[in-house]
Amino acid sequence: MCRRYYRSFHESGTEPLAGLSTTDNSAIFPQERCDVNPTTFQPVILEIPSSRSRQLVTMRWGMIPRFAKSLSQFRGSATMNAKAETLSMRSMWLDPLYNGRCLVPVSGFYEWKDSDLDRKFYAVEMTDRKPFALAALWDSWKNPLNDQEILSYSIITTQSNNLLDGVSTRMPVIVETCNYDRWLTRDEKSNPPYDLLRPLAFRKDDAY
Repeated sequence: MCRRYYRSFHESGTEPLAGLSTTDNSAIFPQERCDVNPTTFQPVILEIPSSRSRQLVTMRWGMIPRFAKSLSQFRGSATMNAKAETLSMRSMWLDPLYNGRCLVPVSGFYEWKDSDLDRKFYAVEMTDRKPFALAALWDSWKNPLNDQEILSYSIITTQSNNLLDGVSTRMPVIVETCNYDRWLTRDEKSNPPYDLLRPLAFRKDDAY
């Protein structure tokens, strides 16, 4: 699973990452390194269908589905992750899978080895230290008490790859740059790109 990730770049780092236009996103990006925990509000990348342009939007980590009756149903980190293998089997994931795919820009993520008595954690990042993106789903929920709209997301996880063998059985889905368009673009005539929801096979020099 993905219980925490981190960023060590400012907003300009996302421009080459996802083809964003150069805009001032300083309001949603911290200047310094940031460890990200569930239920906090963080920038994600989504595509605007009308213009096919990409935009950074602040959302809550831990998806609140639109059918939720109250926020108390989804407090904490219960929906921080969504299993790739069961996305099409649960109603809360099905509509976002077709209409709410997004990317989470990161510098790396943490995994915990549960068998360690001291709960040692491992940080995973690319050897070139460049940002990369995790696959995620988002939804919009309106609080019936005050009509406040909350945008929120869940990071998709899959079986772990060769790098994490022996550390964790699951890892976040990493979307390669060449597949950003396929993941972000909504196409009502096509099924979601399920083939991207796989563990990324790292070469020895890709990540550590």
